Amino acid sequence: HPSTTYPLGSTTVIWTVTDGSGRTATANQIVTVTDNINPTITCPTNISQNVGAGTCTANITTTNPTTADNCSVTKLTWALTGATALSSAATGINYMGTQTFNRGITTATYRVEDAAGNFTTCSFTVTVVDNQNPTIATLDRISVNADSGVDTYASAQLTAPVTEDNCSIVSV
Repeated sequence: HPSTTYPLGSTTVIWTVTDGSGRTATANQIVTVTDNINPTITCPTNISQNVGAGTCTANITTTNPTTADNCSVTKLTWALTGATALSSAATGINYMGTQTFNRGITTATYRVEDAAGNFTTCSFTVTVVDNQNPTIATLDRISVNADSGVDTYASAQLTAPVTEDNCSIVSV
C-alpha cells in the first residue's frame, strides 16, 4: 500500500488491482494536505525607559520575537499604537529593531503568518517616562513703594519667569 505520510498540497495516489489472470484495473485518489495550524509567536517583555537627555522621546532597541511554524513563517509584521504610531512594511520578515518612542505608553503588536494564511499575534508595551524636571529662571528682586495711604499693600507689575522643559510646560 502507498505511503501514509503525504506532503503539503495535493498528491495523486494510483491504486492498481491485479487478478489471478494478470488483468489489472486502476483508480486514482487525490490526497490533499492542508496547513491549518497557526504559527506561534512569543513577544519580548514590556519595556519601561526614561526619555533621553533634553528630549521627550527615547531611542529603544527591542528584542526580536520568537516565531515557529509547522511549515514555515512567510510574513512577520509589526505596528505601534498609542503614544507612538508606526508600522512595518506589509510583506516580508520585519523586526522592529531600534525605534524612537514618544513619551507615554505605546502598544507594539507583532503578527506572524505562514504561506497558508494562518496567523497569530502578540503584543507588549513600551512606556517612556519623562523623568526630567522643568526649569525656571531665577528672577531679579523687585522693590516697590507702598501705595498712598496703605502701609501693607503695594501694586507691582510682575513679568512671567522664563521656563523650559524637555516635553512641555503645563502651567506657570
